[in-house]
Amino acid sequence: MLLSKTFLTRGNQKAVLQGMIHIGPDKLYEMLQYDINLATENGYQIFFEGVKKYPTERKLNQNETNIQKFFMFLFDLYPVFAESLGISTQKEKIKYPEGAVNADITFDTLTQKLDENGFKCKSILKIFSNINQEEMKEIKEYLTEKDNLKKLMDSSKKWSFSKLIFWFIFRKAMPIILDHRNQVVAEKIKIYSNKDIFIHYGEKHVRGILKLLKRDGWVVNTTTYTEIGEYL
Repeated sequence: MLLSKTFLTRGNQKAVLQGMIHIGPDKLYEMLQYDINLATENGYQIFFEGVKKYPTERKLNQNETNIQKFFMFLFDLYPVFAESLGISTQKEKIKYPEGAVNADITFDTLTQKLDENGFKCKSILKIFSNINQEEMKEIKEYLTEKDNLKKLMDSSKKWSFSKLIFWFIFRKAMPIILDHRNQVVAEKIKIYSNKDIFIHYGEKHVRGILKLLKRDGWVVNTTTYTEIGEYL
């Protein structure tokens, strides 16, 4: 799997868009942290991804309740996978400086917009909730094998049956998970039109964010790539 790092300019203003992943090798996060620290020292405004889990004060409908349970389960899987693989989570390894902007939405907003867009997850939630301890142990043992980790991080773009199923299940979610959140990033960046910026966001968001930045007059200069497998 590759992580991109794109350098952009708009007049005298500079920007760096660094792709990231939520679980990865320690050495990779050390490299990413170094870049964030360097950008901070050079006066860049830092933007980062992170759905804010503020308590939901409004009354949720049943589908919204299912959505929150489902995504909380997914969020809880990150540290489980990281521990099984002997790697780390982005949340525990990356430290953003004071003044960095969380360019994301709240969990409540995510829930509401997924529901409005017709995302249903009752059946998927039931499948996940029925995974027992023995099955989870088998999953962990599979993930522990280094060759299997490399397969998981394979960046092949070829369609497979599993990818087709994933697309079908999440087709109502992706416009919110990707497109809407990308728009939030672009809107927050507009506020800092007089500063250089450094955006640290999930690799799957990079293409959409770049498209929005170009609309606002940013020009791509160069893009470099990091192979995650080299840091295992």
